[in-house]
Amino acid sequence: MTAWALVEGESEPSWRWFLSHLHTAIPNLNSPMTAIMSDRDKGLRAADNEIPLANRAFCVEHISRNIQSNHGVPSLVAFNTHIRFSLIGERVRTGFAKLRDISPQAAAYLENIPLALWATLSFGGNDTATTLQTL
Repeated sequence: MTAWALVEGESEPSWRWFLSHLHTAIPNLNSPMTAIMSDRDKGLRAADNEIPLANRAFCVEHISRNIQSNHGVPSLVAFNTHIRFSLIGERVRTGFAKLRDISPQAAAYLENIPLALWATLSFGGNDTATTLQTL
């Protein structure tokens, strides 16, 4: 399900309004069965407690765009080819090594985002406590 609202801007009050109305419209929303995927907007993170039981995830497409705009196309290609869609921990670890060779800054950016919040490896019932250090 996707929900949209027209608001004056992405701010904490706007996100609180949106999430509270969404919860009113969908009473079962505040559940561990719900996943809220976002672009890591500060206002949304500040309003996070409106639906406290839902799981959180970060939009990997936004992460890809951030890598491309801040670290260049070679970093993006390494991310998409070796990390983004991998379901095997060893491949993710090898992908991070390749990315580190291309751009240590891009690798550091990704390492500061818990894998459990964006990596295919951690979704779909896989161990959500997975971190790069345990791979």
